[in-house]
Amino acid sequence: MDLKKSDTVNLIKAGAKVKIKNDFVMTFVENFERLIPILSKTEMRVMLCVLKYLNYQNVFNLTQRAISADTGIQQAAVSRALKTLRELKILAETESGVGYINPFIFSKGHVLEVKKNLPQMTLIFDGGMETQEIKKPF
Repeated sequence: MDLKKSDTVNLIKAGAKVKIKNDFVMTFVENFERLIPILSKTEMRVMLCVLKYLNYQNVFNLTQRAISADTGIQQAAVSRALKTLRELKILAETESGVGYINPFIFSKGHVLEVKKNLPQMTLIFDGGMETQEIKKPF
């Protein structure tokens, strides 16, 4: 292949780290796909709002009011959606009030740290999504 002076050449420096400007969350596609037919549009929007503000180690701290303001969904509907997401073991809250999203569906943070915390997370989510079929509780 002959190059001309007008040709564009992209050079990649080996070993250079890619810098990502925006936050991202890993999604385990097969588990996420299982949610699509059982979640309502409102429940999906609430879950995506939680993902938007998710902190590392799958921790979130959002009020119903904040979710309502961000999504435009009425607070009562947000409350119902959060209840369903907890019943489906997509979201969980510890006794101390710390909110988590299920690491078998989504993960934010360093992969090794997430793996290290899986035994604790399995207890919090009672194994939800790891081994069981997801069904709406009603």
